Amino acid sequence: MIEQFLKPFINPIRKRVLAPLRQAKQLPKFIMAWLQKFVRGILNPKEQSVKNYFPLGRFYIAKKLVVIILLVALVIVYFGFIKPPKFVNKLFSRTPTIEASSKAAEGFTGTAKVENAEGQLIYEGPLAEGMYEGAGVLYDGTGAVVYRGDFAKGLREGSGTLYNADGSVIYKGAFALDQYAGAGILYYPGGKQVKYEGDFAAGKFEGSGTLYDEQGSMLYTGAFLQDLYAGAGKSFDQGGKPRYEGNWSGGVYEGEGKLFRKDGSVEFEGLFKSGTLAGEGTEYYPSGAVKYKGQFQQGKYSGIGTLSDETGAALYAGSFLGGVANGDGQAFASGGTLLYAGKFKNGVYDGVGTMHDQDGNPFYKGFFKSGSIHPQGFLDQSRKKLLDVLGEPDPPAEEATEDELPAESAETPEDSSSSPGEAAQENGTESNPSTAPTTPTTPQTQIVPPSQDNAGKDASGGSSSSTPSTNPTDASKGNGDQSGTTEAGSAKPASWRSVLTGGSVRLASGASDSEHDVNEMSEIDPGSDTPAANAAKDAAAKDAESDDAGAAAPLGSTPNLLVYAAFQMSFVMQADEANPEESYVSEMNLWNKPVIAEVLKLTEAQKLKGQKATLSADKTVVIYIWGNDILTFTYIKNKPQPVRLSIVKTLSSQR
Repeated sequence: MIEQFLKPFINPIRKRVLAPLRQAKQLPKFIMAWLQKFVRGILNPKEQSVKNYFPLGRFYIAKKLVVIILLVALVIVYFGFIKPPKFVNKLFSRTPTIEASSKAAEGFTGTAKVENAEGQLIYEGPLAEGMYEGAGVLYDGTGAVVYRGDFAKGLREGSGTLYNADGSVIYKGAFALDQYAGAGILYYPGGKQVKYEGDFAAGKFEGSGTLYDEQGSMLYTGAFLQDLYAGAGKSFDQGGKPRYEGNWSGGVYEGEGKLFRKDGSVEFEGLFKSGTLAGEGTEYYPSGAVKYKGQFQQGKYSGIGTLSDETGAALYAGSFLGGVANGDGQAFASGGTLLYAGKFKNGVYDGVGTMHDQDGNPFYKGFFKSGSIHPQGFLDQSRKKLLDVLGEPDPPAEEATEDELPAESAETPEDSSSSPGEAAQENGTESNPSTAPTTPTTPQTQIVPPSQDNAGKDASGGSSSSTPSTNPTDASKGNGDQSGTTEAGSAKPASWRSVLTGGSVRLASGASDSEHDVNEMSEIDPGSDTPAANAAKDAAAKDAESDDAGAAAPLGSTPNLLVYAAFQMSFVMQADEANPEESYVSEMNLWNKPVIAEVLKLTEAQKLKGQKATLSADKTVVIYIWGNDILTFTYIKNKPQPVRLSIVKTLSSQR
């Protein structure tokens, strides 16, 4: 009942609503069928009539032609723009756009634009099997150019330009395997000032090139290896003036080279090692004259060398150690006259040596200590050692010829007639204090690299310069310079001319010294048993043996007395109980007035107090106790300076 009642209402809904909805699924098929029917009707009309044309003013266009044009246009749009084949892109030189991570990009060959997953352009140029190949442009994803140049197998290879994010040039030149390789130019940030121009290898300075600072001044030009100065090259200071020229290794001075001063003159020339002078080298004055020529070690004088003044005259020739005279050497006056020849220690006379007068003639040969004459050094020396130092003594008195006899006497007529002032003047003339030898203190000279320029750090690779870094010197900060170096940290040599006029060995003048005024000294008690009293007794005993024993020179050697008249000294030899065939010096006597005056001055420097003993009306002795030694000075009437010196050991220190 109900179905029959509702049927009249439901059937219209089925026909008008539900049926069309079911047929809508097949709407595309109906449309395509209609279009096909429409195109067939136009292309294959059953009959020709006005219906087969589109009116266009006075013209009629065949519908068939319009359909053909549309179909051709659709084909062109699809294959020309939507999905063009490779030959089409090549034909029209069109650059396709592909995604970097897509499968299409993996095997693509040809020119294309490559985008990242976000659609940002990262490369434009040729591809070969999906890799960058040939001249192309690389982008950073924001549209800024990162690199413009040649590629090979996806890497920068060939000529190209690298850019910063702000568009400034970082590098321009050759690439290999994505690194700087070959000739190129590297810029400081900003891309305006050149930092380095030259050869590269594996992204580093290698080969020939030139390094600049940010102001455009040249720091170094020459050979590089692994970003460091290596090989022949020349470094400069911040003002662009040369600092070092020569060979480098690892950024420091190594091998033959020259270190320059700020005024451009050569300061050092020679062999360098690790940024400092090492081996044969030469130091120059600013005038160009040779200052030192010889061996160096760690930038200091070490080994055999010669130090000269600006006129070329030698000041010192011999052995150096650590920048000062050590070992055998010779010291000269400014005019080239020989002052001293012998042993040096820490820059002063020390050991066995010979002192010369203003004419270059030897007047003292013996021991020196700490830059001063030290005749006490002869005591306890064996006969063999004495002969090694002084040579063979004078022959015995009976064998000596008249010419060989020493001329020194206790008192000559001239001496007796001279006033004290004249005697002092005469004695001063004999000692020649103004031209007497002095003790030079050898200057120290250090060369340090570079900052070398590191070269020391002249070049960060490059000390030295030492630097030599020096060096040498500024070794030369380098240093630019590594080597220093004379610019930073080097010890400048002292003035030898000033040292030679103010050394510790300065022979005393004839003028009397109030501290050694015999009249003001205390008298020795003859009855006491002191070293000074015993020495006075010995002096009195000798004086009793001969009227002139206190002052006269012995006439020749004896088995127990060795005389060296040329040096105005004699030695009393005593047999060695432990070795009867050997003897040793037990007493030394000198009548060399300049040497005696120098020893007297040394007693004053030691603040020793002398004690006097009167031997006769014309003869007085003054005795000093210096350590284990007894020094006895003999004075003659009207003579302000002693004429004889006797040195012996104290009883407690004798063998």
